[in-house]
Amino acid sequence: MIDLYGVTHGNLELEKVLSEIVKDLNFGFGSGNTYYAIQSTDTIYPEFYKKYFEKYDDGSVSIHNTIQSALDAAVANRGDTVVIVGGWTITDTLTVDRKYGLRITGENPFREFTGGPAEITYNGVGVAFTLSSPKTILSDLTFYMGGTPMTTDTVCLDISQRVFSHSVIKNINIRKTGGTDAQGHAIRAGSPSSSTFEDIMITSADGNANRWQTGILATGDTMCHYKNLWIGGTEGFAIYNPGTKQSLYEKIFVMPSCNDGLTITGITSSIVNCRNMGGAAGTSTAIKSGSYLTGLVEFT
Repeated sequence: MIDLYGVTHGNLELEKVLSEIVKDLNFGFGSGNTYYAIQSTDTIYPEFYKKYFEKYDDGSVSIHNTIQSALDAAVANRGDTVVIVGGWTITDTLTVDRKYGLRITGENPFREFTGGPAEITYNGVGVAFTLSSPKTILSDLTFYMGGTPMTTDTVCLDISQRVFSHSVIKNINIRKTGGTDAQGHAIRAGSPSSSTFEDIMITSADGNANRWQTGILATGDTMCHYKNLWIGGTEGFAIYNPGTKQSLYEKIFVMPSCNDGLTITGITSSIVNCRNMGGAAGTSTAIKSGSYLTGLVEFT
C-alpha cells in the first residue's frame, strides 16, 4: 500500500504512481530540460531518483531538493520545465526572472481541477513567489498563506515586477489560512498583457476572519483573458483593475465573503456570464453581458 500525499492507492504499484506523476511530459511540456523539485525525505524519493535522475549536456541535473534550485537550473528560451512534487513549507521568496519559455507545474496525476496535490505553504510575511518572467506558464499548484504579521506588502503570487505578457496562470488554488485580517494580496498583477488566467480559486480559511485585502490587484491590463475564477474572503475588492483594455472577464464568481466585488474599469473590455455576490458591487465600466449581482439583479 502506498500513501502518496494523503491519497491511498491500495495495491497500486509504485512504478505506476511515478509514471502518473510525469505522464504530462508528453502533454504539452517544453522541449528543453525537465527539472524536478522533490524533497529527499519524501517516501518515494529513492525510487523517483533511481528512475528520473539525469545529467544533461550543460552539466545540470534533473532532480533537486529545493524548489528554488530547480528554478535556478532552468534557462531562458530552451523550453525547460520545472515539476514540483509533494508538499513544501517555505519562508523565503521563490523567484524567477526573465526565463522566457519556462513552464512551472505541480505534479497533478489525478487532474484535479483547482490546484492539485503539489502544495506550497508559505510561512513568511513578504512575497511567496515573484514571477518576473514573460512567456511563462504556471500551473497545478496549491498555495497556503499563514504567516504573521501580514501587511499590505504580503503577496502570494507577484507578477508585477515586469510586464507579464504572453503567459498563462492556470489551475491555481491560493488559500489564506491565518495571519492578519484584511491584509495581503493573493495576486499582485501589475499590468499584464496578452495573458490567460484560468481556473483560479482564491479563498480565506474563514470568510469573516483572516481575509485578504484584495484577491487580484492590478494597475491595468491589455488583451488578457480571465476565465473560471472563484474569489472569496476579501476585506477589499475581489478584483481591482482600473484601466483594463480589450480584456475578457468570463465566469468570474465573487463570493458573499468579499466585502467589495469588482472594480474593472475600461469601456473596451467585457464582463461576460459572471456572478458578483460581494457585499458591495464595486464600480465596473467594462461592457457587461449575462452577469448578475446577488439574486437575479443584473450587473450593470
